Amino acid sequence: MRRLITLFVIIAVVAAAGFWLSLPQEQQAKKRPIIGTVSLTGVDKKTVAGFRETLANLGHIDGQTVEIRQMEPAGQIDRLDGIIQSHLEQGVDMLFVSSTPATLAAKRLTAEHPVPVLFCPVNDPVGSGILQSLQQPGGNITGIRLPVGDQPRLQWLKTLLPTTKRVYFPFTPTDKSALATLEQVQHITQQLGIELVLEPVKDLAAMQEAVTQMPEVDAIFLPRDSSVESQIDLWVTTALKHKLPLSAPSYQQVERGALFCYGFVHNKLGNQAAYLADKILRGDDPGNLAVEMGENFLVINLKTARSIGLEIPDHLLSKAAMIIE
Repeated sequence: MRRLITLFVIIAVVAAAGFWLSLPQEQQAKKRPIIGTVSLTGVDKKTVAGFRETLANLGHIDGQTVEIRQMEPAGQIDRLDGIIQSHLEQGVDMLFVSSTPATLAAKRLTAEHPVPVLFCPVNDPVGSGILQSLQQPGGNITGIRLPVGDQPRLQWLKTLLPTTKRVYFPFTPTDKSALATLEQVQHITQQLGIELVLEPVKDLAAMQEAVTQMPEVDAIFLPRDSSVESQIDLWVTTALKHKLPLSAPSYQQVERGALFCYGFVHNKLGNQAAYLADKILRGDDPGNLAVEMGENFLVINLKTARSIGLEIPDHLLSKAAMIIE
């Protein structure tokens, strides 16, 4: 009798295995959650790298327990729709999107098919029209917002170079994140004795033309603007040529040669977003997960300071979280 039971169990196991192996590979693959990445610029790759790293530490390993479909950055806003639609047509269980324009596109394209959307980062999710509430996002979207930091960043510019009066401010007129930066810093320009020299730039050609005709200024201040930030090498070259301090939104741009940032680190934002992804993958509704805020860091590039002839006192350097030499 015992042999018959054992034989029956073996037959059942073999039959189940045979059934599984007979399934089409597409069906087998769908047993793993699929995450599609959507990014606008190359720097977003660092956000995705941080996301992947912590996700794996939480047990969601690409190719084993989850599948991450990472596509190349769109490069231009008008290419975002095609990337998102491709993910949706192939079938994904979550979209991981970087930048305000990418999140707005994801919101629009998932309106009728509410796939969870996790953004990382967005500057102002409410002001840009993505969400109505940070605590109760509702719908299918949540994520990591950038910490408020543009006002103190302008204050740091004045602290590092007290003679600053005219500040060049290039921005994309249609980028809601850039407009949010502009609105924030305009509140403190008078008290700092600073005049913003506004330069609307709609694309790369406009930026390239703008730097050849830049008026006399004391510094350059880049807003949280994906298109403008993506051309960081252009702004660094221009700033070094004219020996001007360049203030940028993130650590990676200081690595590339900007003088300083009081801002975010892409990799760390990706780390933080992975914990929200973990909750979603385990069944939590993104609409019930409060938006989290990233952290700001003061980062100074001493090599750049020397190149533009700026001496930074030790008491200010001691306040930096990171110094690049």
